[in-house]
Amino acid sequence: MVTEKEVEDAYAVEKAARQVYIEAKDRRQRVDEAHACEKYNVGIGKFVTDKRGRKGVVIRVLPWSNGRPWIYAKEIKKDGSQGKRELAMYCDWTVL
Repeated sequence: MVTEKEVEDAYAVEKAARQVYIEAKDRRQRVDEAHACEKYNVGIGKFVTDKRGRKGVVIRVLPWSNGRPWIYAKEIKKDGSQGKRELAMYCDWTVL
């Protein structure tokens, strides 16, 4: 017969394992992002342009497989100010 204590212990073990998994996943994502930034000389706050000529300031770097990372940037307007629109430049970008 299963006791209440055994059920509570099983839930506690599951909760601890889930927390370890979440922490490991977050760490792996940070390391992947840092590696992609170092390898391709891009990072948050850098100026980039895409193949359509749109310019922006990097706000997010997403590592993508073994290729170039996907970049999301805030648009730079024609007057030089930073806009509110977020541009998805994916992997077609160059650092200015």
